[in-house]
Amino acid sequence: MNNFESWKQKMTVELAKKINKEVERCADDDEFDRVPTTEEDLIVWRNTDNLSEVAQMFSISDCSQCPVDETEEGCPASDSCYNDFYEWGDGDSSWNEMRAEEDNERIEAIESLNKEIDELMASADQGDAQSQFKLGKCYLEKGFLTNCASDKFRYNEEFEQAHSWFLKAAEQGNAPAQARLGEIYSSPIEYSKNCLCFDDDHRKSEHEKAVYWYKKAAEQVYRLNASGRSFLIKVIMETENTKNAEVQFNLGNMYLFGCTIEREYTPLVQKLTEEKNFNYAIEYYIMAAEQGHSGAQYTLGKCYFLGYHNKYIDKEQAVEWLKKAAEQGHKKAIALFEESDE
Repeated sequence: MNNFESWKQKMTVELAKKINKEVERCADDDEFDRVPTTEEDLIVWRNTDNLSEVAQMFSISDCSQCPVDETEEGCPASDSCYNDFYEWGDGDSSWNEMRAEEDNERIEAIESLNKEIDELMASADQGDAQSQFKLGKCYLEKGFLTNCASDKFRYNEEFEQAHSWFLKAAEQGNAPAQARLGEIYSSPIEYSKNCLCFDDDHRKSEHEKAVYWYKKAAEQVYRLNASGRSFLIKVIMETENTKNAEVQFNLGNMYLFGCTIEREYTPLVQKLTEEKNFNYAIEYYIMAAEQGHSGAQYTLGKCYFLGYHNKYIDKEQAVEWLKKAAEQGHKKAIALFEESDE
């Protein structure tokens, strides 16, 4: 028996068991009158050529009324699942073969991660922050792969291990690990064992941890991803004085660089920045620059000097802002102002 046939048989039998158990519990419910009640019935219907009969047998259209878990793998009791069953009955098992292949690929990926985990464990245990971060990534990926075997997202031990290793690396100053912790704490529903019983105090605590670790990463000139950047911008907007030049400068940096520290605006940054974020950054840099913030003046001049994908180039504005920053002794602005003035 090949892998696909073995997988199909196992799935069929397990599905029948679940249906039998639920039908017994709901014996008086007419909704389940047409659901097969024996493994033999289900196996026969799985292989029948009488597709009209199958369509009638499995006529429940709402997964919430199905006796099997919602969107159960291979379940023929809903319209979307029935399409796959129809292909099977019609002799086209490509979808199911694909699912079996995906299942095998998932098993192979988990085995590969287990091997990588074993290789990293020794150096991580000795306190190597980079190994600890990589170990956290391995466990996190393994956790998601484990969840792929089910249609419902469940907390599992791998997430707990991932969190533990990210925390060890983050406490040693590893910026990527700090950003990952920010992501985990800002999305507790996805990662927490107690996600169904969060109270307001718990949510507040998780939020504060997310802010703390995202800021730690951002202060190390680590570029946060879109969700981290949006989270931290929202926090800054809600909790800090946005009329303050330094806060405005930080907001400009968050939009442009994904961090709070002054960086160089380069063609590479252009590729990593959306046009809307470029425009938002310009707005906040202007606010800060008009209050005399030399860092904002310099970055604003650089933005006007390079533009965004051949747009928003304004050499006159660039020279004006670079000159203002240079007059305040900003070394990079002095060098670029001299270059632009030649």
